[in-house]
Amino acid sequence: MSPFEGLFGIFSDSLPDGWGRLLVDRLLAREHIDPAGVDSLNRLAIVGASGMGALTYQPENRLNTGMTDLSLDQIAVECGKIFETRSSENLDALFEMGGSSGGASPKVFYEMEGEEWIVKFPGSMDDPEIGQQEYAYSLCAKKYGIEMPETRLLPSRMNSGYFQKFFFPVLWGSVASVSCL
Repeated sequence: MSPFEGLFGIFSDSLPDGWGRLLVDRLLAREHIDPAGVDSLNRLAIVGASGMGALTYQPENRLNTGMTDLSLDQIAVECGKIFETRSSENLDALFEMGGSSGGASPKVFYEMEGEEWIVKFPGSMDDPEIGQQEYAYSLCAKKYGIEMPETRLLPSRMNSGYFQKFFFPVLWGSVASVSCL
């Protein structure tokens, strides 16, 4: 594989990685498309306007998805099914909720009190209590003067809670794009 999957770094950074790539690959396989045969430009078309950053890609190649309302604990269970290589009947919902966003751990955009937040769930290699740990780290960072978005620990019946942070573009009123070349 070539550096940045054959793209300039700024565009490669928009590609789903870790968890997001796993979700996209599962959606492609469900549609009888070999994920290994889908190149970077077509993966960017799948990202379309749903990526985490300011960049959007056209033409958009939307996969067939259907939304389902899920509780945070239900989302965590469905994420676990994906990691265990089993299918999830809520694969579409995980993808639509922003599950293709960057990083190795599952995360979704979740609306609470009229605002969009990012909620993170334990990854396949994470301690089930990772939410409590990340929340404690965020409190420590704030205590020592590191500026960061508001964070919360959301309740769970399965573990100590889910780590949640305010989605930063909403904080600034618009999506901000920063690139260093």
